[in-house]
Amino acid sequence: MIDLPPEILASAFEVGVLTWGIRYLPPLCLVCKEWNQIIVNTPHLWGIIEVNTHSDGEFLLDQIARAKAAPLTIFVHKGALNSSSLAPAIKTLIALSPNWIAATIPLGVLNRCRWIDLRDRLVELHVANHGVTDILDSSRFFDGIKQAPPHRPPALRHLSVDHIYLEEGRESWDNHFLTPSIRSLNISGNNCAQVSSTLIQLSKTPNVEQLSIGYLHPQPILPSESLNVYLDSLLSLTVDSVELPSFLLSSISCRNLKSLTIDNASFYSSFHLISPFLTQWCSPTHLPSSLHSLKLQGCMNIDDVPHLIRFLARLPSLAVLSLIDDVLDYRPDENGPYTDENDILTALVSPAGARTGIGGWLCPSLREFNIEADISFQHLLDVVIQRGCNSQDVQVGLNGTSGSVAGPPKTLRTVIAYICSEGTKESREQLGDLVEETYCACTGCCFEKLKLIGESISISRHGKHSSDRIVNQLDCAA
Repeated sequence: MIDLPPEILASAFEVGVLTWGIRYLPPLCLVCKEWNQIIVNTPHLWGIIEVNTHSDGEFLLDQIARAKAAPLTIFVHKGALNSSSLAPAIKTLIALSPNWIAATIPLGVLNRCRWIDLRDRLVELHVANHGVTDILDSSRFFDGIKQAPPHRPPALRHLSVDHIYLEEGRESWDNHFLTPSIRSLNISGNNCAQVSSTLIQLSKTPNVEQLSIGYLHPQPILPSESLNVYLDSLLSLTVDSVELPSFLLSSISCRNLKSLTIDNASFYSSFHLISPFLTQWCSPTHLPSSLHSLKLQGCMNIDDVPHLIRFLARLPSLAVLSLIDDVLDYRPDENGPYTDENDILTALVSPAGARTGIGGWLCPSLREFNIEADISFQHLLDVVIQRGCNSQDVQVGLNGTSGSVAGPPKTLRTVIAYICSEGTKESREQLGDLVEETYCACTGCCFEKLKLIGESISISRHGKHSSDRIVNQLDCAA
């Protein structure tokens, strides 16, 4: 270890501080003289500062002094603002805000800073209010910005804002935070009056690569004029607990998107309908033809399923498909008859499942399939027989003709569904043999896995059980 270059050791120590906090360093100083010198003479190690309710105010002031003029990465917990013993350290950190390169702070700290001090060095900003509504004091925060000489674009690349509101008539934070330099953006709880307000915000970040939008409840009013936002650099999009997601997504074009998640499972909405956006995204101007991963949870209506199949028919590269929704329950009396146009499982075993798009088999690159609904186990088994990586190549007949075609590519390796109490023992074993991994998603099996994980942690701490036995149990549960 002593032969490692000091800069390599310093980088390793930095990872440790980011993971376990600043108290990770003092024991390392006792290892040897060389390590002690590296730690003492590397100010940026001391510039990773966390302030929480258990912090010691004097220790923090000493740490800040050791950091000298190094770039600062700070974490301030909201509860720390109520501690008088921590007030001097927080005040000192705010005075050093021109040295911040990354900050995770509540709005109460941001309100005491000035954007003119932050904009040139701050690369990463997370404003964490933990779901509590707060107001940005823009009169203080943007003080002096208009009188400042022209600057180069802000250094900010990664932005996450949680429940930020502005007083009427005040300077808007998004006019300064949201620029073409932003690469990752998380907007949560910013309840705009209309969908168009969120779209205008997104239009200011045309080069964003990772986007997460959560807990928005706009009024059900369509934009007064057509507004399309083109995010051609966007690779990952997550929409979580958003009212009227179709209103928002229909106006976003992200043709290079690789991963899409829509999750409304923890959020009740009287308007669950995603077919408008699915229809819009089937058009060449909006189609993410290279989409790799799609997850839809608690966001569909039964009438959306045909539109979803038509959308999937245009995604030849889709490898991960996760559908978690009660609307997919097997109810032949209510929703039948099932065909490859209105049922996902039937479409996946149909040689013409993608006839509305690229033609041929639906999702020919599918590697992982997660479907959490009360489906027909036999229908799921039919999919695995056709597509499992260990299944046999067979000729499949075409409906209504005497001809046959080659089966789909044998790419399916992982299946997640309600398995343990479905079908027969033989059919469950057959399903497991045809793919590499199967996981049961029922509540009982999930709790059992957590229990086994807890036991394995106990082994590592106390060594009281046989690790081989636990590993075997985990394999059996899988």
